[in-house]
Amino acid sequence: MTCPTAAVSHVMLEAYKKYLLVGLLVHGDRPKDSSGALGLPKFTSAIVGKFLKPLCVAYSEIVTAYHGSTAEELRAVVAKYQEVLQTDENCGLVQQVVQSQTRTNIKKLTKTFVTLSLSDVASRVGLGSPVEAEREIVEMIRTGSIHATVSQQDGMVRFDLNPESYSSPDMLRLVEESVCAAITLDKQVQKLTEDVMLSYQYVRKIVGAKEEDEERLSSSNSAVSSGSAKLPGYSM
Repeated sequence: MTCPTAAVSHVMLEAYKKYLLVGLLVHGDRPKDSSGALGLPKFTSAIVGKFLKPLCVAYSEIVTAYHGSTAEELRAVVAKYQEVLQTDENCGLVQQVVQSQTRTNIKKLTKTFVTLSLSDVASRVGLGSPVEAEREIVEMIRTGSIHATVSQQDGMVRFDLNPESYSSPDMLRLVEESVCAAITLDKQVQKLTEDVMLSYQYVRKIVGAKEEDEERLSSSNSAVSSGSAKLPGYSM
């Protein structure tokens, strides 16, 4: 989607649809623009957003419903565009989005409340029972999505702050791995750039374009010269 282009392709359209859905899975609790969708990088061609968004009405409505915090609304939109989603072969991805909405809504509760009963959590995020709410919260605690404590004795959940001090050996190893991955990616991009610039097709295209520009400039200069010699005279 971010490749320099003067026109959008079908591949870019399909990529944009998946970009919207994956954006909800990864950054669902942190929308990037006014519509709730994950924004495109600034270097993306303006033509991409101009022409792709009107072609993705179903996915835009899914994004809006996702941030509406109502599970019923999201399911209704998915049902409405079920045929479109099946044609695009995105049903599995959309089902993941529907499931992730519950956990996104639970994350939002951690920013508002310190303690809540499991029944309140279930009603606020659209779950059927406190048992389901407990199961979701426990799984989110296990994966590190939230930090909380569940009391089975009184059916209450307490949301805690992140205890990570970012000074542990595990965190240092994570930082080192991220830096190494970034360095490796940078080297791959540099090598790809060199391979493209040294390729026969690229050099031939650049040389051909330069020759065409020179011919066009030469023709233009010739036309101007011949035209200036034949300018008609006139007198007041």
